[in-house]
Amino acid sequence: MGLFQFSNINRKVYTSLFFISFAVILFTFIERPYSHRYFMVIRGASLEVEVMSSPYARQKGLMGRQFLESNHGMLFVFPQEERVTFWMKNTLIPLDIAFMDHTGKITQIEHMVPENWTVKPPEVRSREKVKYALEVNQGWFEKNQIKPGDIVHSSRTILRIQPE
Repeated sequence: MGLFQFSNINRKVYTSLFFISFAVILFTFIERPYSHRYFMVIRGASLEVEVMSSPYARQKGLMGRQFLESNHGMLFVFPQEERVTFWMKNTLIPLDIAFMDHTGKITQIEHMVPENWTVKPPEVRSREKVKYALEVNQGWFEKNQIKPGDIVHSSRTILRIQPE
């Protein structure tokens, strides 16, 4: 009997553990290399968001995605408060966007139309300087009765993110 002789059951257990470990490592390091997920609450409505804080992540946004799950969104964090412009290049999902100041107060909500490849998609600009922009499925803000002036509550970890 050698040291590395395993029964058939042990071999199956070790093989299963290996593949589970490999899948966890793969998911952890490859699934979302440029974003992180957090939770926010606005007027009692909970939202899971991906945070985009690097120039590359902010530029890519939801480009090329076919869907956005309900009660999910994308939070763009800017290095300082500034007027920002968004457009729907290569974006297939109808979205709403809320612009927020450094305190998390919503200053503006706009509808955004997916690109149709015949004309350049219209740009959506913040009227004021903002620190954050939050994209969600179109109609989510209305469904949850969220409007300008409402405060977005988030974990302190979002507030500590240092964007590039």
